[in-house]
Amino acid sequence: MVKRNSVMYVCSNCESTIAKWIGKCHKCSEWNSFIPISEHQKNSTLSFDETEITKISDIDIEEYTRLNTGCTEFNRVTGGGIVPGSLTLLAGEPGVGKSTLILSILEKLNKKKTLYVSGEESKSQVAQRAKRLKLNINDTYIITDNKWHEVLDKIKFIKPEIIIIDSIQTMKIEEMSGSAGSVSQIKEVTSELIEHIKKKNISCIVIGHINKEGSVAGPKVLEHMVDTVLYFENSIEEGHRIIRTVKNRFGKTGEVGLYVMDKEGLKKEAHGDDSTNTLISSVGSSRTLVNKGSRYFYIECESLVNKNKSGHVKRVCKGVDNSRVQMLLAVIERNLSISFEYNDLYLKLKDYVKTDDSDMDLSIIASIISSYSIKKLSSDTLFIGEVALNGDIKSSRRIEEKLNHIDVKRYKKVILNREISKKISTNYNIKMIGLKNINELLHHI
Repeated sequence: MVKRNSVMYVCSNCESTIAKWIGKCHKCSEWNSFIPISEHQKNSTLSFDETEITKISDIDIEEYTRLNTGCTEFNRVTGGGIVPGSLTLLAGEPGVGKSTLILSILEKLNKKKTLYVSGEESKSQVAQRAKRLKLNINDTYIITDNKWHEVLDKIKFIKPEIIIIDSIQTMKIEEMSGSAGSVSQIKEVTSELIEHIKKKNISCIVIGHINKEGSVAGPKVLEHMVDTVLYFENSIEEGHRIIRTVKNRFGKTGEVGLYVMDKEGLKKEAHGDDSTNTLISSVGSSRTLVNKGSRYFYIECESLVNKNKSGHVKRVCKGVDNSRVQMLLAVIERNLSISFEYNDLYLKLKDYVKTDDSDMDLSIIASIISSYSIKKLSSDTLFIGEVALNGDIKSSRRIEEKLNHIDVKRYKKVILNREISKKISTNYNIKMIGLKNINELLHHI
């Protein structure tokens, strides 16, 4: 005997199912909403299109088309330019120059249809800043509003190719509870923005503020939702600015761009070399070469070791993590029998970027010993290498790349790991001095 398919009932309002018809849905409380559907039909019906399931091997990979911003440093950190349909977050402390940077980019994009949305400043304030910086952004549309749905309607009317929102924390959906910048507000505003720019293939940059802890103000979900996160911040050197990539779905992270800020704004791009500096041999001054992203920087390390007279020993470090310097001091004391118990230490890295490259260890130690012993270090010598806790100089994973970037006209010697120097000393037009332990460093100071 063939068993008939049992009849099931589905709610037309909430799609809940039951085996026996009832008048009121127990889930959504809707009356007379159940309609019959066979159990066989229910189980065999798919709620999705089978073509949506694809193997990675069957996907045609297309290169991203990028929008050239006309700014070399900004193109560098975004991976070659802005990808149409992408959302970029530019974050930085108040007053660091985020709006100035954006306006300078808008000037270079004057052939595109651009829109600047300001939730913080009036139209006249934006125009006055552009005039003071001598930036021609006359063809850029501007909206000064923080009511998000009104802003979105204006965006749909203008149909721009590039949108700037300054800042995302000021936008508010009036129909929702919570103040502007709250978790729910930022999440919903960003979600609606992403949906629109992806659909219309519009490039968008939103500006975000950084709090005292150094992270983007507001919910962390904002950084997860956007495609690219850029941090714009002050450099170690006064008057310089750094833009670095924290997240990039279309390129590498860790890239660094350099700017110079003067009274007239961001006037020119800076360079990561020291070709304009005069190299002078001096006490407590050593040099090394570090990398940040795809760039290489010469960094000068200055140390001052001085007898303490107050009874409270000071350790002041600028541009380098204080705990790392404390560790290197312990390595010196253990391996070289030099005591800093009654000495103050002031240490400063002179360059654009703060870096955590461990290859600076040898240069920092050389600088400290030079100041302690009051002996000059040669200005044409680079110290490259990580130092282990037992005082051994470790090999560098990227030493050959760094050696390829050394200006041999300015630098004549490199002090580094002994094993590496034996392997590659004949490949480079520079004298290499290989050391096994920092004990041997004393002979070169």
